[in-house]
Amino acid sequence: MENNPMNLGNPKFCIKCGKPIVPGDAFCSFCGERIAKSATTNATMPTNVVKEQHETPKNKMSTGAMVALIVVGSLVVVLVAILLLSSNKLKNRHTYGDLEVESFDDYSSDYDYDYDYDYDYDYDYDYSTVVPGTASTQSQNTYYCYKSGCYNNVNVFGAYCTQHQCAASGCSSGTYSSSNYCYDHKCYNYSCNSAAASGSDYCTNHKCLVSGCTSSRYSSSSYCSTHKCNNYNCYNRAVDGKYYCSDHKCAASGCNSSKSSSSNYCYSHTCWSSGCYNGVANGSNYCSDHTCGASGCTSSKIYNSEYCYSHTCDSSLCYELTYGASDYCHEHTCIESGCTRGKESNSDYCYAHKCLRYGCSNKRNDYGYYCDEHDY
Repeated sequence: MENNPMNLGNPKFCIKCGKPIVPGDAFCSFCGERIAKSATTNATMPTNVVKEQHETPKNKMSTGAMVALIVVGSLVVVLVAILLLSSNKLKNRHTYGDLEVESFDDYSSDYDYDYDYDYDYDYDYDYSTVVPGTASTQSQNTYYCYKSGCYNNVNVFGAYCTQHQCAASGCSSGTYSSSNYCYDHKCYNYSCNSAAASGSDYCTNHKCLVSGCTSSRYSSSSYCSTHKCNNYNCYNRAVDGKYYCSDHKCAASGCNSSKSSSSNYCYSHTCWSSGCYNGVANGSNYCSDHTCGASGCTSSKIYNSEYCYSHTCDSSLCYELTYGASDYCHEHTCIESGCTRGKESNSDYCYAHKCLRYGCSNKRNDYGYYCDEHDY
């Protein structure tokens, strides 16, 4: 019989799915296809089914293998991270004697410094690798000076050699710049390398000369800005408790102001009279030569008078002091009792009390305008 894939009989393979058929079954146990009774038993698998079964199956990973692979990968990542962190941590570690810390913040001030250094070096020292401040390899407990570029051994106490340790008694700090003293013991004048005076931030050449003062001198003066005369081009010492020296201080008692130009007094204490530079009289704006001579008056005298305008007689060409409440002096005030008017010409009475008769200088009577002689 010809080997036809479509030949029916008692087939050995299902004509639908190509799976093996158990002899005697009426249906395919895989796809449920009815098995033809007329199918020949010698029928072969369909060509498309044979090809599919003979093809090499693709590699497929089981679920357990995938889980195992994921776990192994995770462990590798964690291990690499730990190694990287350890490497950075070692780079950041600092050594202080026997103490190792990861940062300066870990170097607690409460740390017990009473530890022993034990350096055991069995090799020849290479000076090209010297780091300032590190221990010498030629002798135990020997350190190099912390001064940059210096490889001298440090003092017994301190971090600097004799050349670079502050010369101030008891100080173990390093010298500042080209000075023999540290920053705290050096004169604060930026260009001075001398030691600061006791109790001051400045040396004796730059400290104010006033006893007890610790401030710096001002410019070319020997005194600080507080004790120097406040005149901008004067470098003398100011009078105690004042702002100016004796050459520039106002001569008025108790005054702290500076003299005005061409005067020994400040503006407030210089006479206000034009061209006068004398000091003012007490309570007045004028000196004694220009203050009104009337008792208690602080006004200025008027020309050719010893009195101010208010206290000078109003009579023409008279410069005498006024009399009482009158605007006239005693000589020119009406003699009538209680009257403050000025006398009329050629009379001892004012216009209100003099006889109105022309040329008469007598007093008028009490009931008219004329004296008794001329009252008709």
